[in-house]
Amino acid sequence: MTILDRFRLDGRVAILTGASSGLGVGFAAALAEAGADLALGARRADRLAETCTLVENTGRHAIAVRTNVADPDDCTALVDAAMTAYGRVDILVNNAGVAQTLYCGASACPTVTAAACCCYRASSLPTRH
Repeated sequence: MTILDRFRLDGRVAILTGASSGLGVGFAAALAEAGADLALGARRADRLAETCTLVENTGRHAIAVRTNVADPDDCTALVDAAMTAYGRVDILVNNAGVAQTLYCGASACPTVTAAACCCYRASSLPTRH
């Protein structure tokens, strides 16, 4: 058995937030290649569908759920959809976040606070279920 064989995810189910672009697409491809089925969440449903197709092209199963991780109801819906589709969740990848270019002055404080809050929620809300 090789070291990579030890990292196989056959029969596992992963929830992945922020799955519509960037690292999220890369994480989805890697998890699928390792053998996991995925529940994909992101705000941009059109791009999320593309990631879903990418996963399915590896021979794995995927569901796409439009999810804004700043909304607790959306997080609950993502987890519920994963449980309905697969009956279990083994892996949670909290990839969703906010990126903004900010002027570093006093007027940026509300924006920085909102971005930090969103990133906190993205990592904490899905784990409540």
